[in-house]
Amino acid sequence: MKAAILTVSTSVAAGETADVSGEALAAAAREAGAELIDQRAVTDDRGQIEEALRAQIAAHPDLIFTTGGTG
Repeated sequence: MKAAILTVSTSVAAGETADVSGEALAAAAREAGAELIDQRAVTDDRGQIEEALRAQIAAHPDLIFTTGGTG
């Protein structure tokens, strides 16, 4: 099983804060036997989110986990 993770967080994408939730998802996915094929962070911008998801989909993962976002 292949997995990808997308963290939506302006502060994480800018390198201002650690991607705690993305790393937790990555650890859980690996523990469940998944191969992590992509992990990235983008700002809270619809265009960046869409672009990142399209890129991840193109890599043909079985699962895409998303985390973060405002609110």
